[in-house]
Amino acid sequence: MSQPSAHSLVTHTGVCACGTVAFEFDAIANITVQACNCSICEMTEFQHLLAPASRVRLLTDEKALTTYTCNTGVAHLM
Repeated sequence: MSQPSAHSLVTHTGVCACGTVAFEFDAIANITVQACNCSICEMTEFQHLLAPASRVRLLTDEKALTTYTCNTGVAHLM
């Protein structure tokens, strides 16, 4: 699969599940997202997209980042 060219990318924005951390990322206009079945994502109806780190920019101070651990303590998400 070929990589999209820089001129075919658009900027999308988003926030983390609690709304503290805002970010933007470059991707094709019609993105495909994935639903998550963890308790937080099901409750908030959040959806996920994986993007290369080189295309993601934080809009919130990096000091606001923290690790989220779900009820089972197995998943550690940032």
